[in-house]
Amino acid sequence: MQPNVLIVDDDLGTLQILQQYLDDMADVGIVSGGREALQYVQHHHVDIIFWILICL
Repeated sequence: MQPNVLIVDDDLGTLQILQQYLDDMADVGIVSGGREALQYVQHHHVDIIFWILICL
């Protein structure tokens, strides 16, 4: 059984690259922000969350 991974980032390109990379190793969900992430975890079991934050 593969782990369920959620990737959170506002850059669609980054989400797609990470999804393609992890797709063979995990069931991957992608969302573009915090509100979507909260909704996602309310309806899906998630083992790992990758939340990409860049603080400038």
